[in-house]
Order: sequence, then C-alpha cells, then structure tokens
Amino acid sequence: MCEGGGGSPAAVGATAGAAGRKGRKPPSAAAGVRRRPPQRQQQGKGLSSVEGTIERKQQLKVAELKKQLQRFASLRMWRRATEAFDKAKADGLPMTAATYTHAINVMSKGGRWKEAIELLEEMIAAGNDSNGGPKVTPSVVSYNAAITACSRASKVPAALRLLDEMSSRSGLSPDIYSYAAVMSGLAKARNPGRAIELLGEMRAAGMEPDLVCLKGAMEACRSKGAPKEAGVVLEQVRELDPTPSASAMADVLTSAISACVTEGAWEQATDWLTDIRMARGGRLPPPEAYAAAANACARAGQGVRARALIVELDNGATDEAHRPTLECYNAVVLGSAMAGDPKEALRTLKVDVPKAGLKPNTQGFNHVLQGLAKVGDWKTAITVLDEQRSGTFPDAPPDRWSYNNAIEACGRAGQVDPAVALLDAMRAASHRNRRLKPCRYSYRGALQACRAAVDDAAALRLLEGMKKDGIKGDQLCSLAAFSAVAAVGRDDKAAEILEDLARGGISTSEGAVASAKEGLVEILGSDVMGGGRFARVMAAFEVLEAAQAEKAAKKAELAAAAAAEEGRSA
Repeated sequence: MCEGGGGSPAAVGATAGAAGRKGRKPPSAAAGVRRRPPQRQQQGKGLSSVEGTIERKQQLKVAELKKQLQRFASLRMWRRATEAFDKAKADGLPMTAATYTHAINVMSKGGRWKEAIELLEEMIAAGNDSNGGPKVTPSVVSYNAAITACSRASKVPAALRLLDEMSSRSGLSPDIYSYAAVMSGLAKARNPGRAIELLGEMRAAGMEPDLVCLKGAMEACRSKGAPKEAGVVLEQVRELDPTPSASAMADVLTSAISACVTEGAWEQATDWLTDIRMARGGRLPPPEAYAAAANACARAGQGVRARALIVELDNGATDEAHRPTLECYNAVVLGSAMAGDPKEALRTLKVDVPKAGLKPNTQGFNHVLQGLAKVGDWKTAITVLDEQRSGTFPDAPPDRWSYNNAIEACGRAGQVDPAVALLDAMRAASHRNRRLKPCRYSYRGALQACRAAVDDAAALRLLEGMKKDGIKGDQLCSLAAFSAVAAVGRDDKAAEILEDLARGGISTSEGAVASAKEGLVEILGSDVMGGGRFARVMAAFEVLEAAQAEKAAKKAELAAAAAAEEGRSA
C-alpha cells in the first residue's frame, strides 16, 4: 500500500470500474427498451446479411483484380494479366465492363491485338448472355482500347473494322479518341490517302478533327513521302485555327517539309520553311526543319541549295541549341554525293563536321559511298570503307549499306575480284553481327561487275552462292548473270537462268527484259533471233513476256473494277 491509502494503478482501475457498474443501469433499461429474445435476434440477421457479406468480398476481389491489371498494363506484362484474368473467371468472380476494359488495355500495351479483339468479343457475348450470366456492355473506352491495340500492331484493317462496328453493332458513337487511335495506325502504315478520307468521315459524322488527328494524318504523309497530301492536311490545320501558336505550326510544317524529302520536292519544302519563319515572327525555323528542307534539296540534286540553307542556319543561330545538327550536315553530304561530287561530300564529312564539334556517323559515310558508287570510283569507296572498318571513326561503323554501296561501286567499274572480296568480308563479319549478312542488293552489285567484265564463271558462282545463303534474287540479279553468260555463247546456261527466273515467280519489268534481249542481240548479232542454238533462250524470253502480258491484263482489270465501283458509289 502507498501513502494516502492509494493502491496500484490496476487495483484502482478495477475498483472504479466495479463501482461504475454497480451504480449504472444497462443502456437498454435506461432507455426503456425491451431486450429482444436471443432467438428473434438470430432470425433478424437472415440470409440477406450473408449474401451481402459475400457480395462485399467479391467487390473487394474485383477491385484488387483491377489494380493488378493496371499494374500489369504499366509493366506490359500481358501474360501475367491473362493468367490473373482467367483465374478470376475460373473462381466465379463476376467480370464487369471496367475489368474487361482494363484487360483489353493490357493486351494493347503488350502488342497483343488478337487477344484484345478476343476479349472485346467475349465482352459483347457476355452482354448478350440470356442464361443468367453477368451482363456487361462494351463502352467507347473498351472499343478504343482494342482499336489502339490494332493500330499499335499496324493492323489498320482491323482497327477500321472495329471503328465501324462500334456504331453498327454496339450502337455507340466513336469519339475523338477513337479516330485518333485509327489515325495513329494509318500513320504507321504510311497511308496518307486513307488518313485524309478518315478526316472527311469525321466531318460527315459531325465531328471536327482536332490537332492530334491532323498531326496523325500529317505523320502518314511524312512517313510515306507524300507532299501533295501533306499540303491538303496543312490547309485543314489552318482552317482549324487561323492563328495557331508558333510552336504548333512549326511542328506541323516541319512534318510537311519532311514529306517532301522522298520525292525531292525541294521548292515546296523551301516555301514551307519560309512559312515557319513567318509563323515565328521572323525567327529562324528549328534545325530539324532546315535538315528536312536540305534533304529534299539534296535528293533533287540541288546540293548547292542544301548547303546554302545550312549556312543560313549557322549564320543566324543565336545559341548552340539552334546551330546546325549532324542531320543538317549529312544533308549537305548527300547533296554533294547526289550531284556527282563525292569528294566534296567526303571533305564535308571529314572537315566541316568535326569543325562544328560533331562526330561523323554511319549515315554520313553511307551518303559518301553512295556518291562514289554513282560515279564508279571503286578504289576510293574501298578506302572509305576500310576507314570505317578500322575504327578511325568510332561513331561510324559500317553497316550492310556501307558494304552494298562499295560493292556497287565495284560493279559499275566491272571490278569482279574486289566485289567478291567485299562479299566474303560481309559474310565473315556477319558471324559477329548478323545485320552484316549479304542480301540480294549485295549480290546484285557483284553480278553487275560480272556483266560489265563478261565473267560468266564468277556470275554462276555468285548465283550458286545466293542459293546457299538462302537469298531469293530479283530480276536485276538474274538478268545481270544472264548477260554475262550469254555474252560468251553459253546458250544452255543462259536459258537455265531465264527459266529459273520464270519458274521462281519473280516479278520482272518489261523494260528490264527487253533490255536484256536487246543486249543479247547486240553482242551476238541479229541472227540470234532466228533461233538455232539460242532457240531455247528465245523461248524462255517468250515465257517471260507472256507472264508480263498476263500481269498487265490483271492490273488493267483491277483498275477497271475499281473505277466501276467508284462510279457506283458516286
């Protein structure tokens, strides 16, 4: 006991509690409420309480499944998502529309377009279930996830079908995200014509395309290299917002300029470059726009203009971020190469690029080699390739096209041995880097050397080498070998090459076959047309010509059917 009569805390608490219980009535008695008999209490809980508990547990499991699917989507773990989804169904967990949508989204991010469509079909079937199953109805979001999966996998027909089924089958109205998802697929598929049609379909459905959709259509034009279609999209951008922000307009115009590169539409490219400058209040366009315009000039053989553009950018740059990039200088290199001046291209690459604080890369060297191939300077081409192989330029290791361009230079000069040596070097290097394995373009250059040098033995060895490497040739490979063999009077071998060409189903152009035939006549004289020991060769030519005539007839038939269909729809 402590002084003052106090006890331990536990004893004090127990005493106080007992006193409180003795002096206080039970709550029910104090309120005047009769206590329910135990039996009635048990009956009051009933079956609904048990069902409610089960339902709450299922709701918690569904919520947990949604969290799992969201996590798997962020990690692109579609297999784990499939396992979790299938297990939940096997356990009898009710699948909601949101759960299905999350699962479709996982498939979309994992690149599994078929599985995404299968889940959507399963969702639709569950919504039509008349056997008491859970009723789930796909939403626009569900369809958008499946469309996105198809677009990401470049399965545009499937994406377009889902866009149509959204309204025709499910009674839903596509939203702006639905069209944007399809437009993304069309951009990947490089189909600007269909992209522009889709913009028209949006307007017919009462929906004005936004900048995202228009940028998608412009990307389709850029990737295809379609400047005319890019101009159509650009006009729609201007109609959408007559006073767009400078940055937005610069982005769209830069893509439009890039669409000019493939066709070398340099005049249109430089006009749009001026438009960017006007939109920016007189400030210079960004380096990527200059690079695209310079590339368009280069591919059109306007090397001087390409260089002038990059000089203009360099002189007007106010800071390092706006100075010419490596892509800009590579466009200048390409311009010199395409203009037939590969030595100036090489000087730009080795002098101007390092002077600007940049390092030459493989693309720049390939442009140089392309120019050397064009003029047949095989010695310089091999020297440049050797510099790449030696590691003198660490950022410019040779790739397959580096070798192919060097081989083509040998081919144009009729240098069989160097061309074959480069092919052997490619084959050896491919053991370390599979991307260096020879392709038909590699063999084509070497076979062109055989034709120029009239080396029939080497041509036949190369054809055999292609078969061993599992490479299917093309008409230029076969006809180059044919010319080399026929030029020395080996009529049986020449006929075999043409017959293999016909049997292989390789597409041939009328001009290439006619040129080979004329070359044979030029070498052996007009008497070859009369037959004799070259009768088999001439018969093989007739087979090729008949196949070309059949192909032309089918093409004309398809064109006529398309025109008739267009007339009926109009």
